[in-house]
Amino acid sequence: MLVLDNSDAVRGIAEVASKLAFTVHGYVGTTATQLASGYIANTEGNLYASGADATVVTAITVVNIDSAARTFTIYFLESGGGTSWPISPVSLDLGIGYSFYTDGQRIVVMDATGSVITVATVHALGGSVHSADTLSNLNSKVSDATLVDTGDIVLKALFDANTVLAATSDDTPAAITIAEQRLLGRITSGNITALTAAQILTLINVTAGADVTGSNAPQAHKASHQAGDGDTLYVPRTYVWFVAGTVATGTEQGATFRMKRATTIEDIELHIKTAPTGAALIVDINDGGTTVFDEGDSGTRPEIDISGTTEDNNHAFSDTALAATTELTMDIDQVGSTEPGVDLTILLHCKEAVI
Repeated sequence: MLVLDNSDAVRGIAEVASKLAFTVHGYVGTTATQLASGYIANTEGNLYASGADATVVTAITVVNIDSAARTFTIYFLESGGGTSWPISPVSLDLGIGYSFYTDGQRIVVMDATGSVITVATVHALGGSVHSADTLSNLNSKVSDATLVDTGDIVLKALFDANTVLAATSDDTPAAITIAEQRLLGRITSGNITALTAAQILTLINVTAGADVTGSNAPQAHKASHQAGDGDTLYVPRTYVWFVAGTVATGTEQGATFRMKRATTIEDIELHIKTAPTGAALIVDINDGGTTVFDEGDSGTRPEIDISGTTEDNNHAFSDTALAATTELTMDIDQVGSTEPGVDLTILLHCKEAVI
């Protein structure tokens, strides 16, 4: 806080008049009040002049309402006149929408979102701020051990190229340089450090020059994802046809699916909301126009029995290998003679080769 005697003044000057709004708050006696508000002029003048001894200023706020960054300085002038002494950095550059705050001990600058950009404690920087204290040399004073106790702060001067901050005991951060061909890590009973290749091999339990092929990773991981037919890896694919409403016989109903890669058929499911009656419902899947079931035995095609809602699982595939670019289509060969069936779903489960 600032304590003003009668006729002492808080003064200011701005780069451009009427673009920096200010407020001054404090106490007159024991009454908290807004002491002054307005816009800083482009010539030095009073922001607030005390009308009594022991007037306490608790906060001075300046906000840039202009569409460009603007500079300003806040001063203290004793009642007897003479030199105005800066109580802010001289010609402080305040960005668009930025705000400045001081209570006489601290200086805070915030951006337009309210995020703190700069914080400084006046007495920690060697006493009162004087005319040489621009923001740049305020930063230099923070790294001056004669003015600031640097034991509790981390200085950017600690960091050379390719360094990280780490602590090997409580409250003792230090910079660790990571040389080429090193990884940051920690081995058993060790501290955080830049691990050598030998330490990394120990960490992952691999001997230098060891064979990591065959039954070892990563081949073993690959084997756990393949289907037992050499080096081919597969991902599951399910092709779905949905026939809404009452079903009817017909060829190439619903979507036509074009295979992007070699694919193997594994199973088929049928589901219907309203069961067929009078006759079973039978469907067919075609690979390039040819059935994937036994052409000579219609009993091998998937069907939903009379009054059933799912496939009877008596289908038998004669062709499960689908080549890349093959087109899959679906036919409905038979429906219920009394109730054809309503809302039919067909799911063809496959696996697609990816490697």
